[in-house]
Amino acid sequence: MTGNRRDPARARHVAFVASMWVLGLAALGVLAYAMTLPLSWPQKLAIWVVLTFVADEAGNWFGYAAIPLGVLPLVLLKTPPEQWWVIFPLIATSLLACLVMKHAGGPFVLPFAAALFAVPIIGVAFIAPRLDASITFPANNQFQQVAFIAAGVGLLISLIRQVSVWVSRSRAARSERRPYTPPPKPITRFERGSGRKPTPPLVKPPAEPVSDTVNAALIDQVYPAALGESSSNVPVVLTKKEPEKESGEML
Repeated sequence: MTGNRRDPARARHVAFVASMWVLGLAALGVLAYAMTLPLSWPQKLAIWVVLTFVADEAGNWFGYAAIPLGVLPLVLLKTPPEQWWVIFPLIATSLLACLVMKHAGGPFVLPFAAALFAVPIIGVAFIAPRLDASITFPANNQFQQVAFIAAGVGLLISLIRQVSVWVSRSRAARSERRPYTPPPKPITRFERGSGRKPTPPLVKPPAEPVSDTVNAALIDQVYPAALGESSSNVPVVLTKKEPEKESGEML
């Protein structure tokens, strides 16, 4: 019975792993294609961050593989988006720190992961103008809003996925702890309605042979008409009748 219970669980696990591989590869493929499209930097930034979190839900290494894909606009496009030379290293650092913290635990570490995503951006926006007055893009409100909203969407997807997995595992664990009850035994027509096993039929023992000598009192009780008005208590003895001799037998 244990093997029968594990087979459906194993089949569900294999189907889940296959679906995660499909999701991860699809997310990486869509992200690589989107990075080569002539889109504006806010669109590319939002797609990069969200699809990185989606790929990471399919497997840790899918998320780490999505981070370097942000360099494709600088490599494949003749005219990369404006300020992408600043966006790529800054967002790649934020994504890496966020994913490392995200992989350290369950849904309770997601707020810390969000904080680690925001810390590099806010830190550079505070320090960069003091080092070089020309570096003002990290403090751009539109850049920070797009990055933080995209990261919030990605972390929300992660929270929904982790809660769903926890609920499904809890249900599976409860079903595994439930004791197995065998199916009821079919009731035969002898047992139906009584709830008890049929008793074997009583076999009447063979009648004992009647003795040649019968008590007259027994005859008086059973066959009173045969005795007439006789009230004698003297027992009448019946003897076995001798077989008649054949007429042709010689004396």
